Amino acid sequence: MTQQDFTFFDGVDAIAQSALGAPLPDLARIGARQPSTYEGAWVHEGAVELLMKMVGGYRPGRLQQKLQRSQLDELRDAELVTGSELTDGGQLLAAVMDEAEASFRLSGLIGSREVLFQCWSSEQMALVITQPGYHAVGNPEFAEQPTPEHVNIRVVPLLDLSTLMSKWVGLAPAWNFDIQPVEITMSAVEAQMNGGTSVPDGANDVLRDAWNDKWMLWSLEGGCPTGDLEPLTYLTAGRRGQQRLAQRDSGSIMLVPTASTYVFDQLEDRIQALVFQRDVTLP
Repeated sequence: MTQQDFTFFDGVDAIAQSALGAPLPDLARIGARQPSTYEGAWVHEGAVELLMKMVGGYRPGRLQQKLQRSQLDELRDAELVTGSELTDGGQLLAAVMDEAEASFRLSGLIGSREVLFQCWSSEQMALVITQPGYHAVGNPEFAEQPTPEHVNIRVVPLLDLSTLMSKWVGLAPAWNFDIQPVEITMSAVEAQMNGGTSVPDGANDVLRDAWNDKWMLWSLEGGCPTGDLEPLTYLTAGRRGQQRLAQRDSGSIMLVPTASTYVFDQLEDRIQALVFQRDVTLP
């Protein structure tokens, strides 16, 4: 393998080379180079609340239109409302909500910032309302969100939902290796996410390398008329990929390296389980 082979990547991954004895490429920035996941309209949360009321049949009168002018203006700019009525785009959103058979909630923590990805799905479409995810938070080049109070809203094909979720949590190719020590405390994880530089005692090179990356704790929950999902919780650990969190009786946690392909399949499996009201098949 020549240096030219690494032009798409960022050189060689020293940890992977040491472990596997070959000059393997650093995959750290592949996820960030994927196309944007925020192609919908950016609106304030107050505008979303008004939109949800209108989806349910509410129509603001003249006085309410004056009181809610800023929210209505945002929805008009987003081409979801015209006057005080839903546009075709707004009607599509309403139809998805009316037919929704399942709902999903991805909650994330990046540093001290809490972020959300929420969606409601039918058999064919999904309504997605999201805040910026892993690659956007803290990225000085991300300028799509007008203010921290804005959320992104759009209707997407159901087939795209697992891909959008995966991008949001930072799922990407990664060289997975065991982290040592096997057990660490949640307080150590929280310290890392808030800028702490003290690596736990006994840390191997894998953990030391991951400690310098941006981390995101995320959890997927969801429900449908027949029941709710058990939460699926992972840590996105930068170039070291996805680490599944396993709680120990001692109160500490284990970080279990998990292939990105398996995590993607878990997300898709859970979407299908709720939409088609069947059991989850991938633990």
